[in-house]
Amino acid sequence: MKFNPSLVAHHWAQKNALRSFHETRTSSTNQLAKDDANGAFYHLITADHQTQGRGRFDRHWQDRGAGQLLSSWVFETSEALEPMFAARAGLALYHAASQTWSDGDWSLKAPNDLYLGALKVAGLLIEVVSPTKTQGPSKVIVGLGLNVFAAPDLPWAGFLNLSLKESLLTETSFHRFLSRWNLELKLALENQNAALDSAEAHDLQKALGKNLLEPRVIQLKDSGILLFNNGSEKKWMDL
Repeated sequence: MKFNPSLVAHHWAQKNALRSFHETRTSSTNQLAKDDANGAFYHLITADHQTQGRGRFDRHWQDRGAGQLLSSWVFETSEALEPMFAARAGLALYHAASQTWSDGDWSLKAPNDLYLGALKVAGLLIEVVSPTKTQGPSKVIVGLGLNVFAAPDLPWAGFLNLSLKESLLTETSFHRFLSRWNLELKLALENQNAALDSAEAHDLQKALGKNLLEPRVIQLKDSGILLFNNGSEKKWMDL
């Protein structure tokens, strides 16, 4: 392993004057962020290993204890979270990865997975928590698990160092990814009430259409409804 992705992210945040908290071992970074709802505000929480990492619908997120970015990104908001924020968050991750490592064959699988080639390398878990002791703003928590140098022992799981040239996967390039991801995610939250513009819709449909898993997405409608090549339609948030 060339570097520890979670620890590097923690140091990146400190370098950029963002409050960050790092644990060697914890239950779940999203759970830490939720427990922090009435306390000190951390923008980024990272860990080397999670004992109770979660995906959507309480699915277990497996990790290898090293070589992965296990993180939660926290933003304050006074507005209710719009359903299409999940799509914008996925697009933010796709943009950050594809513009940092342009040689990669990146794609998205709705609603929350990033693929490199035929393998899943990242997933998002979005949660909202409101403070119980004050009337302050709610917190949007975006959990990001990214396989950098290792992946769970699952047939569909891959990692960046498996597909990208080793010379491209450096701490410097990882810093660029983190900066781009953080910026894109902030913009996604700020613009969540607006309809997808033509560039967003184009990029999102391109990212979804490149994923080879069946059924394949062939169209993204303005309302966030996905049309698949088998004729079925599903709302993004119902996946």
